[in-house]
Amino acid sequence: MGKNGVRGLKIRFCFCERRPEAVERLRAYAEQHSAFEIHVFPGSFEDNLDEIARACRDGFTFTFIDPTGWDIRSEPVFAFLKKMNGEFLLNFMAEHVNRHAGFSSVAASFGRFLADPDWKDEFNALPAYLSNEERILLLLKQKIKSSGAATYAPDMTILKPRENRRKMRLVLGTHSRKGVAVFRDVHEKVELSEMQTRATISQEETHQPGFWSVAEVSESQQQARGVGSANQRYAAERLIMEALSRGPARFDDLAAEVMEAHAMRLTQTKDLLNVMKAQGLLTFDLPGRTKKPQPDTVITAVPQA
Repeated sequence: MGKNGVRGLKIRFCFCERRPEAVERLRAYAEQHSAFEIHVFPGSFEDNLDEIARACRDGFTFTFIDPTGWDIRSEPVFAFLKKMNGEFLLNFMAEHVNRHAGFSSVAASFGRFLADPDWKDEFNALPAYLSNEERILLLLKQKIKSSGAATYAPDMTILKPRENRRKMRLVLGTHSRKGVAVFRDVHEKVELSEMQTRATISQEETHQPGFWSVAEVSESQQQARGVGSANQRYAAERLIMEALSRGPARFDDLAAEVMEAHAMRLTQTKDLLNVMKAQGLLTFDLPGRTKKPQPDTVITAVPQA
Protein backbone atom coordinates (compact mmCIF):
# COMPACT_ATOMS: atom_id res chain seq x y z
CA MET A 1 0.00 0.00 0.00
CA GLY A 2 1.38 3.35 -1.01
CA LYS A 3 0.76 6.65 0.71
CA ASN A 4 -2.19 7.40 -1.53
CA GLY A 5 -3.84 3.98 -1.24
CA VAL A 6 -3.73 0.60 -2.94
CA ARG A 7 -2.04 0.27 -6.37
CA GLY A 8 -2.16 3.98 -7.03
CA LEU A 9 -5.76 4.40 -5.92
CA LYS A 10 -6.27 7.42 -3.68
CA ILE A 11 -8.37 6.57 -0.65
CA ARG A 12 -10.13 9.56 0.87
CA PHE A 13 -12.39 9.57 3.93
CA CYS A 14 -14.67 12.35 5.15
CA PHE A 15 -16.10 11.95 8.64
CA CYS A 16 -18.78 14.17 10.19
CA GLU A 17 -19.26 14.13 13.95
CA ARG A 18 -21.45 16.30 16.17
CA ARG A 19 -19.70 15.55 19.49
CA PRO A 20 -16.60 17.76 20.07
CA GLU A 21 -14.69 15.06 21.96
CA ALA A 22 -15.30 12.59 19.13
CA VAL A 23 -14.08 15.16 16.59
CA GLU A 24 -10.79 15.49 18.47
CA ARG A 25 -10.34 11.71 18.64
CA LEU A 26 -10.99 11.40 14.91
CA ARG A 27 -8.48 14.15 14.15
CA ALA A 28 -5.87 12.43 16.30
CA TYR A 29 -6.56 9.19 14.47
CA ALA A 30 -6.21 10.93 11.11
CA GLU A 31 -2.80 12.32 12.06
CA GLN A 32 -1.61 8.82 12.98
CA HIS A 33 -2.78 7.26 9.70
CA SER A 34 -1.27 9.36 6.96
CA ALA A 35 -1.55 6.54 4.39
CA PHE A 36 -5.10 7.79 3.79
CA GLU A 37 -6.49 11.23 3.12
CA ILE A 38 -8.81 11.79 6.08
CA HIS A 39 -10.98 14.86 6.60
CA VAL A 40 -12.89 15.45 9.82
CA PHE A 41 -15.79 17.91 9.95
CA PRO A 42 -17.55 19.03 13.14
CA GLY A 43 -21.33 18.97 12.89
CA SER A 44 -23.87 17.02 10.88
CA PHE A 45 -23.35 15.67 7.38
CA GLU A 46 -25.94 18.05 5.95
CA ASP A 47 -24.15 21.08 7.46
CA ASN A 48 -20.81 20.21 5.87
CA LEU A 49 -21.80 19.41 2.29
CA ASP A 50 -19.94 22.35 0.70
CA GLU A 51 -16.73 21.53 2.59
CA ILE A 52 -17.01 17.86 1.70
CA ALA A 53 -17.58 18.74 -1.96
CA ARG A 54 -14.38 20.83 -1.96
CA ALA A 55 -12.44 17.94 -0.37
CA CYS A 56 -13.83 15.55 -3.01
CA ARG A 57 -13.39 17.82 -6.01
CA ASP A 58 -11.50 15.20 -8.04
CA GLY A 59 -11.92 11.52 -8.78
CA PHE A 60 -14.71 9.02 -8.23
CA THR A 61 -16.61 9.36 -4.95
CA PHE A 62 -18.50 6.75 -2.97
CA THR A 63 -20.72 8.21 -0.27
CA PHE A 64 -22.08 6.04 2.55
CA ILE A 65 -25.06 7.61 4.29
CA ASP A 66 -25.83 5.94 7.60
CA PRO A 67 -28.42 8.01 9.49
CA THR A 68 -29.70 7.18 12.94
CA GLY A 69 -33.31 6.51 12.01
CA TRP A 70 -34.59 8.83 9.29
CA ASP A 71 -34.27 12.39 10.59
CA ILE A 72 -31.96 13.88 7.96
CA ARG A 73 -32.51 16.73 5.52
CA SER A 74 -32.50 14.83 2.25
CA GLU A 75 -33.00 17.74 -0.15
CA PRO A 76 -29.51 19.27 0.29
CA VAL A 77 -28.02 15.78 0.48
CA PHE A 78 -29.55 14.80 -2.87
CA ALA A 79 -28.30 18.06 -4.42
CA PHE A 80 -24.82 17.25 -3.10
CA LEU A 81 -24.93 13.70 -4.46
CA LYS A 82 -26.00 15.00 -7.87
CA LYS A 83 -22.79 17.08 -8.03
CA MET A 84 -20.54 14.18 -7.06
CA ASN A 85 -18.91 12.01 -9.71
CA GLY A 86 -19.71 8.68 -8.13
CA GLU A 87 -22.17 6.44 -6.32
CA PHE A 88 -23.69 6.26 -2.87
CA LEU A 89 -25.04 3.68 -0.45
CA LEU A 90 -27.88 4.62 1.88
CA ASN A 91 -28.69 2.63 5.00
CA PHE A 92 -32.50 2.71 5.05
CA MET A 93 -33.61 1.83 8.59
CA ALA A 94 -36.62 -0.22 7.53
CA GLU A 95 -37.65 -1.49 10.96
CA HIS A 96 -37.78 1.98 12.54
CA VAL A 97 -39.47 3.52 9.50
CA ASN A 98 -42.09 0.79 9.40
CA ARG A 99 -42.93 1.31 13.07
CA HIS A 100 -43.20 5.10 13.04
CA ALA A 101 -44.34 6.19 9.57
CA GLY A 102 -48.00 6.24 10.60
CA PHE A 103 -47.49 8.56 13.60
CA SER A 104 -48.52 12.18 13.06
CA SER A 105 -45.94 13.32 15.61
CA VAL A 106 -43.09 12.44 13.22
CA ALA A 107 -44.70 13.66 10.00
CA ALA A 108 -42.37 16.67 9.78
CA SER A 109 -39.21 14.57 10.13
CA PHE A 110 -40.42 12.18 7.41
CA GLY A 111 -41.07 15.25 5.27
CA ARG A 112 -37.41 16.25 5.67
CA PHE A 113 -36.32 12.68 4.92
CA LEU A 114 -38.42 12.53 1.74
CA ALA A 115 -37.67 16.14 0.78
CA ASP A 116 -41.42 16.66 0.55
CA PRO A 117 -43.51 18.28 3.32
CA ASP A 118 -46.68 17.00 1.63
CA TRP A 119 -45.49 13.39 1.48
CA LYS A 120 -48.50 12.03 3.38
CA ASP A 121 -50.90 12.42 0.45
CA GLU A 122 -48.66 10.39 -1.85
CA PHE A 123 -48.04 7.88 0.93
CA ASN A 124 -51.78 7.31 1.45
CA ALA A 125 -52.37 7.01 -2.31
CA LEU A 126 -50.05 4.00 -2.60
CA PRO A 127 -51.51 0.46 -2.47
CA ALA A 128 -52.64 -0.59 1.01
CA TYR A 129 -51.00 -4.01 0.67
CA LEU A 130 -47.59 -2.34 0.85
CA SER A 131 -46.10 -1.96 4.32
CA ASN A 132 -45.26 1.46 5.76
CA GLU A 133 -41.57 1.07 5.02
CA GLU A 134 -42.22 -0.18 1.48
CA ARG A 135 -44.24 2.92 0.73
CA ILE A 136 -41.67 5.26 2.30
CA LEU A 137 -38.90 3.50 0.38
CA LEU A 138 -40.81 3.87 -2.90
CA LEU A 139 -41.30 7.60 -2.30
CA LEU A 140 -37.65 8.01 -1.32
CA LYS A 141 -36.43 6.28 -4.48
CA GLN A 142 -38.70 8.46 -6.61
CA LYS A 143 -37.20 11.56 -4.98
CA ILE A 144 -33.63 10.26 -5.43
CA LYS A 145 -34.24 9.84 -9.15
CA SER A 146 -36.21 13.03 -9.74
CA SER A 147 -33.47 15.02 -7.97
CA GLY A 148 -30.88 13.64 -10.40
CA ALA A 149 -28.86 12.02 -7.62
CA ALA A 150 -29.14 8.60 -9.30
CA THR A 151 -30.69 6.87 -12.31
CA TYR A 152 -30.98 3.49 -10.58
CA ALA A 153 -31.68 2.68 -6.93
CA PRO A 154 -31.64 -1.08 -6.28
CA ASP A 155 -31.79 -2.28 -2.68
CA MET A 156 -31.02 -5.38 -0.65
CA THR A 157 -32.66 -6.49 2.59
CA ILE A 158 -30.75 -7.19 5.80
CA LEU A 159 -32.68 -9.36 8.27
CA LYS A 160 -32.38 -9.42 12.04
CA PRO A 161 -29.95 -12.24 13.04
CA ARG A 162 -32.40 -14.04 15.33
CA GLU A 163 -35.72 -13.15 13.72
CA ASN A 164 -37.20 -13.55 10.28
CA ARG A 165 -37.81 -9.82 10.18
CA ARG A 166 -36.35 -7.02 8.08
CA LYS A 167 -34.00 -4.74 10.01
CA MET A 168 -32.69 -2.47 7.24
CA ARG A 169 -32.20 -2.10 3.53
CA LEU A 170 -29.07 -0.98 1.75
CA VAL A 171 -29.95 1.23 -1.22
CA LEU A 172 -27.43 1.84 -3.98
CA GLY A 173 -27.60 5.09 -5.93
CA THR A 174 -25.87 4.92 -9.31
CA HIS A 175 -26.09 6.18 -12.90
CA SER A 176 -24.37 3.02 -14.17
CA ARG A 177 -26.03 -0.15 -15.46
CA LYS A 178 -22.81 -1.97 -14.63
CA GLY A 179 -23.08 -0.65 -11.09
CA VAL A 180 -26.50 -2.29 -10.78
CA ALA A 181 -25.10 -5.61 -12.04
CA VAL A 182 -22.17 -5.51 -9.61
CA PHE A 183 -24.56 -4.65 -6.78
CA ARG A 184 -26.60 -7.80 -7.44
CA ASP A 185 -23.42 -9.92 -7.59
CA VAL A 186 -22.44 -8.59 -4.17
CA HIS A 187 -26.03 -8.97 -2.97
CA GLU A 188 -25.91 -12.71 -3.63
CA LYS A 189 -22.69 -13.10 -1.61
CA VAL A 190 -23.90 -10.94 1.28
CA GLU A 191 -27.22 -12.78 1.38
CA LEU A 192 -25.53 -16.19 1.53
CA SER A 193 -23.23 -15.01 4.34
CA GLU A 194 -26.24 -13.67 6.24
CA MET A 195 -28.08 -16.99 5.85
CA GLN A 196 -25.02 -18.88 7.09
CA THR A 197 -24.83 -16.64 10.16
CA ARG A 198 -28.52 -17.11 10.91
CA ALA A 199 -28.26 -20.89 10.49
CA THR A 200 -25.24 -21.02 12.81
CA ILE A 201 -27.03 -18.97 15.49
CA SER A 202 -30.10 -21.21 15.21
CA GLN A 203 -28.05 -24.38 15.71
CA GLU A 204 -26.12 -22.88 18.63
CA GLU A 205 -29.26 -21.68 20.41
CA THR A 206 -31.15 -24.96 19.98
CA HIS A 207 -28.01 -27.01 20.78
CA GLN A 208 -28.93 -29.25 17.86
CA PRO A 209 -26.39 -29.53 15.02
CA GLY A 210 -29.05 -30.60 12.53
CA PHE A 211 -28.98 -33.20 9.78
CA TRP A 212 -27.68 -30.73 7.16
CA SER A 213 -24.56 -28.59 7.42
CA VAL A 214 -24.79 -24.81 7.75
CA ALA A 215 -23.53 -24.45 4.17
CA GLU A 216 -26.16 -26.86 2.82
CA VAL A 217 -28.99 -25.19 4.74
CA SER A 218 -27.91 -21.73 3.59
CA GLU A 219 -27.59 -22.70 -0.07
CA SER A 220 -31.01 -24.36 0.03
CA GLN A 221 -32.57 -21.25 1.60
CA GLN A 222 -31.02 -18.98 -1.00
CA GLN A 223 -32.28 -21.16 -3.85
CA ALA A 224 -35.77 -21.13 -2.29
CA ARG A 225 -36.19 -17.41 -1.58
CA GLY A 226 -32.98 -15.53 -2.31
CA VAL A 227 -31.27 -13.91 -5.29
CA GLY A 228 -32.39 -15.61 -8.50
CA SER A 229 -34.98 -17.80 -6.75
CA ALA A 230 -38.25 -18.90 -8.37
CA ASN A 231 -40.15 -16.00 -6.78
CA GLN A 232 -37.66 -13.48 -8.12
CA ARG A 233 -37.72 -15.04 -11.59
CA TYR A 234 -41.53 -14.95 -11.64
CA ALA A 235 -41.57 -11.27 -10.66
CA ALA A 236 -38.85 -10.51 -13.21
CA GLU A 237 -40.82 -12.30 -15.95
CA ARG A 238 -43.88 -10.16 -15.23
CA LEU A 239 -41.77 -6.99 -15.37
CA ILE A 240 -40.20 -8.08 -18.68
CA MET A 241 -43.54 -8.76 -20.32
CA GLU A 242 -44.92 -5.44 -19.05
CA ALA A 243 -41.87 -3.59 -20.38
CA LEU A 244 -42.08 -5.32 -23.77
CA SER A 245 -45.78 -4.47 -24.04
CA ARG A 246 -44.55 -0.91 -24.62
CA GLY A 247 -42.41 -2.08 -27.54
CA PRO A 248 -39.09 -3.86 -28.27
CA ALA A 249 -36.20 -3.17 -25.88
CA ARG A 250 -32.43 -3.51 -25.91
CA PHE A 251 -31.18 -6.16 -23.51
CA ASP A 252 -28.91 -3.64 -21.77
CA ASP A 253 -31.89 -1.41 -20.91
CA LEU A 254 -34.21 -4.28 -20.03
CA ALA A 255 -31.67 -6.03 -17.80
CA ALA A 256 -30.97 -2.84 -15.83
CA GLU A 257 -34.70 -2.41 -15.19
CA VAL A 258 -35.03 -6.03 -14.05
CA MET A 259 -31.96 -6.00 -11.78
CA GLU A 260 -32.94 -2.70 -10.20
CA ALA A 261 -36.41 -3.92 -9.26
CA HIS A 262 -35.68 -7.55 -8.38
CA ALA A 263 -32.94 -9.67 -6.83
CA MET A 264 -31.61 -11.01 -10.15
CA ARG A 265 -28.02 -11.15 -11.33
CA LEU A 266 -27.09 -10.36 -14.93
CA THR A 267 -26.39 -13.98 -15.84
CA GLN A 268 -29.69 -15.07 -14.24
CA THR A 269 -31.55 -12.45 -16.27
CA LYS A 270 -29.95 -13.75 -19.47
CA ASP A 271 -30.92 -17.32 -18.58
CA LEU A 272 -34.50 -16.23 -17.84
CA LEU A 273 -34.81 -14.56 -21.25
CA ASN A 274 -33.59 -17.73 -22.94
CA VAL A 275 -36.26 -19.73 -21.07
CA MET A 276 -38.95 -17.20 -22.02
CA LYS A 277 -37.82 -17.40 -25.64
CA ALA A 278 -38.09 -21.20 -25.57
CA GLN A 279 -41.61 -20.83 -24.16
CA GLY A 280 -42.58 -18.61 -27.09
CA LEU A 281 -43.15 -15.50 -24.96
CA LEU A 282 -40.53 -13.36 -26.66
CA THR A 283 -37.95 -13.49 -29.42
CA PHE A 284 -34.48 -12.19 -30.24
CA ASP A 285 -31.68 -13.01 -32.64
CA LEU A 286 -28.11 -13.84 -31.63
CA PRO A 287 -25.04 -13.65 -33.88
CA GLY A 288 -22.95 -16.71 -34.69
CA ARG A 289 -22.53 -19.14 -31.80
CA THR A 290 -23.62 -16.67 -29.16
CA LYS A 291 -25.99 -18.39 -26.72
CA LYS A 292 -27.14 -15.53 -24.50
CA PRO A 293 -28.41 -12.00 -25.11
CA GLN A 294 -25.77 -9.29 -25.58
CA PRO A 295 -26.02 -5.62 -24.56
CA ASP A 296 -27.41 -4.52 -27.95
CA THR A 297 -29.67 -7.56 -28.48
CA VAL A 298 -33.21 -6.38 -29.27
CA ILE A 299 -35.90 -8.26 -27.34
CA THR A 300 -39.44 -8.38 -28.74
CA ALA A 301 -42.62 -9.83 -27.24
CA VAL A 302 -44.43 -12.54 -29.23
CA PRO A 303 -48.17 -11.82 -29.55
CA GLN A 304 -50.16 -14.39 -27.59
CA ALA A 305 -53.41 -15.92 -28.84
